[in-house]
Amino acid sequence: NKKQLYLFLFEYCYELIADEFYKKINLAESDFFARIRQSIKIKMDLLTQYPDLFDFIQIAMMEDSTEIKVEMEKKKKELLDLNFGKIYEGIDFSKFRDDVDIQKILKIITWTFEKMSDEELYKAKMLPDHKIDYQKVSREAEEYFEVLIKCFYK
Repeated sequence: NKKQLYLFLFEYCYELIADEFYKKINLAESDFFARIRQSIKIKMDLLTQYPDLFDFIQIAMMEDSTEIKVEMEKKKKELLDLNFGKIYEGIDFSKFRDDVDIQKILKIITWTFEKMSDEELYKAKMLPDHKIDYQKVSREAEEYFEVLIKCFYK
């Protein structure tokens, strides 16, 4: 049916982008923020290379249909959990402050960028063309990086 086709296409597009992403990222980079910056750069490059796939993924994540929205939220969480696990592999956590629980730090950082992403999706949903300004988002993410580095690195 349409719902299953829609979810299949979402997962296919997401996996294609993820495969390309993991071919390009240097997982040997052990600095947390350097790796996250690198991932944003790669995402920008992939966005240029596959704009239609990103558009479809973005539209799918903004889906309002309750039947699809529930499935999309579940799939989004599953994929985020999987990919955050991969992104954190090999990170040198010794750069982080010792007086704060590292798991709490990672949650704060994750929530910051998840909320930023949710906010940008919401803003795009309100625009007639539903487009996200990824260059602006990248600049804003850099400002957050600076604050988070000051807060959480030694």
